Amino acid sequence: MSETIVLCCDVSGSMSTDWHAISRLDALKSAISALLAESNSRFTRYAIVAYSEKVETKQKPTNNFATVIASVNNFSTGGGTNIALGLRTSLAYEPNRIILISDGESDHHPALAVAETARLSNVKVDTIFVGEIESYYSGKELLEEIAKITNGVFQFCKDPKDLESAYCQLESRNYLQLTHQV
Repeated sequence: MSETIVLCCDVSGSMSTDWHAISRLDALKSAISALLAESNSRFTRYAIVAYSEKVETKQKPTNNFATVIASVNNFSTGGGTNIALGLRTSLAYEPNRIILISDGESDHHPALAVAETARLSNVKVDTIFVGEIESYYSGKELLEEIAKITNGVFQFCKDPKDLESAYCQLESRNYLQLTHQV
């Protein structure tokens, strides 16, 4: 049984912000590397979608984790945050699941409409909010709602170590679900 997971990553300008001595983007790169190191399934294919005010597929679905890590290491930041655009592009790969990470607020209505499309397609969207407490309220509600609509999991990460742990916990949950389905 094969599964496709899209890592839908915010690369807007605010992801270059220092976050506990490293940028949020560098923390994201490290967390994805840790996630792939923890992945127990050669049956899982990962795709990478990077979004800001525009979107780019950095890696089409593959189970070659070295290729995925290399594509993540080529991220650069800039622009605003358009979560709907990132989700819409992620859905084009017909994934079983999307892991959406963001540190900022996006226009709620389009993002929630795309979340509803994901739900109707039986695609869970797990969301991870990264940032400081003062910005916690700006993006928190939207990411919580996206996860709720799609029966996904919402996680808040207050520092880079939390981010790495959040990715690994999501992979662990996914592995257990796949094991019970086989």
